[in-house]
Amino acid sequence: MDQGRPQRDLPAYLSPRQLAEHMNVLVSWVYDAAARGEIPGKIRVGHQLRFRREAVLAWLDRLEGAASDASSDGRFVDRAARLVREAGLPDPRAYDVPQDAQIATAAPRRRGRRRQWQIPGQGAPP
Repeated sequence: MDQGRPQRDLPAYLSPRQLAEHMNVLVSWVYDAAARGEIPGKIRVGHQLRFRREAVLAWLDRLEGAASDASSDGRFVDRAARLVREAGLPDPRAYDVPQDAQIATAAPRRRGRRRQWQIPGQGAPP
């Protein structure tokens, strides 16, 4: 996600605006992702937010690697299956689910405000 801009031109600590320009995203997305903890190297300087260049560039490299794994021809699935086996988790394909099994759904949500007479114990309708 270099966007043709040399990485050495980036300062050691990036502002949210500089990071947004580098990634070609909205500044609001940078703030939201930082609040969710998705962007590493976050530093608060007073009331200002900064990101360490090395941490952000390493994170972007990892994202690009994950994107190439996901778009590959099955290598991502093989890697995920290997990680599940290494973790000692059971294979999710081993569970037999009956064909006629029904999926539990939530009750339909009521819309609008209830009138007083619709609330149990609040009297009869007018």
